[in-house]
Amino acid sequence: MKRHSDPIPNEQDADPTGPPTPQPGARPRRVAEEVENTAGELRRQIFALVYRQLGSMVGRSADLDDLAQTAAEQSLRSLDAFEGRSELSTWTYRICYHTLLAGPGRVGA
Repeated sequence: MKRHSDPIPNEQDADPTGPPTPQPGARPRRVAEEVENTAGELRRQIFALVYRQLGSMVGRSADLDDLAQTAAEQSLRSLDAFEGRSELSTWTYRICYHTLLAGPGRVGA
């Protein structure tokens, strides 16, 4: 059994200023990076779902890229409306369906 030979710090040895106090509303860098990574992954996942779903609806048509871009933008704009009562793929499918019905360039017009 190995013994720990470092002395236990006492109050006199402690840093009087303590750990740095974060500014109000500021996130620690690691948390902010995790949030950004999660958001980036969600964007990639939504675009992959939308592209695959629309591809199965229209095939490899000339409009696929435009439709996918429109549906992905709509999905990301409406993300706070996603309540999680269904799978994300079900939710994006409905957006793709409505985007396809509206046609390229007509969504949001």
